Amino acid sequence: MKAFFLPAGLLSMSLLAQTVCPPTPAYAPCDVVFEMSADELQAHPNPYTDVTLDVEFRSPRYRTYRLPGFWDGGNRLVVRFAPTEAGGWDFRVTTNLARYDGKLGRVEATASDSPGFIRPRNVHHWGYTETDQPHLWMGDTSLHFASADQAFFDKLVEARARQKFNHIRGLVMGGLEDSAKAFPLPDRPEAAHFRRLDERIRAMNKAGIVADLVLAGGGDELVRLFPTWQQRERYVRYLVGRYAAMHITWQGVDGFETYENGRELLKEIGSLLKKLDPYDHPRSSGAIVTAAPLAEDGWMSYIVDHTADDQVGAIAHQLHAMPFVNTGFAVEDSGAGKSKPGHTDADTFRKRLWNSAMNGEYPTFANTGTFSAGPAAADPKYLDSPAARQMTVWYDFFSGTRHWELEPYFDVDGGRALALEIPHD
Repeated sequence: MKAFFLPAGLLSMSLLAQTVCPPTPAYAPCDVVFEMSADELQAHPNPYTDVTLDVEFRSPRYRTYRLPGFWDGGNRLVVRFAPTEAGGWDFRVTTNLARYDGKLGRVEATASDSPGFIRPRNVHHWGYTETDQPHLWMGDTSLHFASADQAFFDKLVEARARQKFNHIRGLVMGGLEDSAKAFPLPDRPEAAHFRRLDERIRAMNKAGIVADLVLAGGGDELVRLFPTWQQRERYVRYLVGRYAAMHITWQGVDGFETYENGRELLKEIGSLLKKLDPYDHPRSSGAIVTAAPLAEDGWMSYIVDHTADDQVGAIAHQLHAMPFVNTGFAVEDSGAGKSKPGHTDADTFRKRLWNSAMNGEYPTFANTGTFSAGPAAADPKYLDSPAARQMTVWYDFFSGTRHWELEPYFDVDGGRALALEIPHD
């Protein structure tokens, strides 16, 4: 990105009706708020479609990050930014609101102990942007965490943090009945829904949990909600503006194979995420079996599998030089009830967890009583299930290994294994 330079006399320039956050720790979100006047609202009655707002931030070491702004309801526009190092960050505003266009400002960032955002590391593994320390991905599935009642959500985050989960996967707009409330019209987001989601992702991040954001459900939901390319582009810009400054990953749609033109659609959406997200958060898509067929389209940075078939993961791991996450190696039923063949008891779950790990896949857990993908409503009594406790054992075991260097070892007769990768000359 291009750099820009602020004359000293302009650094003190204040932006009318604009609020800059106080000094912000590195890798924490900072909101720069712009308030529209009555005349501006009259000229732009739907700010979601009528106002363009981008802010370019320059780091103390002259690296730039360009972030889209988003409409937050009423007369409020926000640019949400996360500094990646301590010091003064200068910024420049680009917008079709003449009062703000070209204005300059500064955000002060303080040092923090955050390791940074997660990123692919060492081909099939995970690390952090700031320290490059390894990240042992262990996820949970709560598809409706964005719309679940607050009491369940609070218990979910408390339980999963205590059990050492560091990812929770869910739908940005909640379930089918919730998505129509989140976006009652293709060009009209319900700000209250997304403000609640903001706070929930902040709570997850505070507990050390990354939010794996699924942009829409299966069965062509994304296309039904946003029929045109322009509407989908605005939606992606809106989500990048709201959530790129947080600790997240992008997971496309829930089951791209259930879309009539799933591959083409995901290339469209994934390419936008790659272009608009200056932090380059990991990108993939949910799948019925595997997202591996999308890997050749150039936008993904990791692959989501959703299968108990060990051959799928074993073969794909040898073909693609990126990390794998399996969201469907098994779904535990600890009393809420089974509704699909893949729903199983804790003992079978444990064996499938091991096989998935031996394929070099990072696991994402699911329980029929908490994952909100079946007939049973999410119930906190299933949070402390036998398989959830087995996930903690899995985490403790692999934490004691050089997991960031382990690769599947297939030359075992009648067994499965991982081995340290041996560099080749």
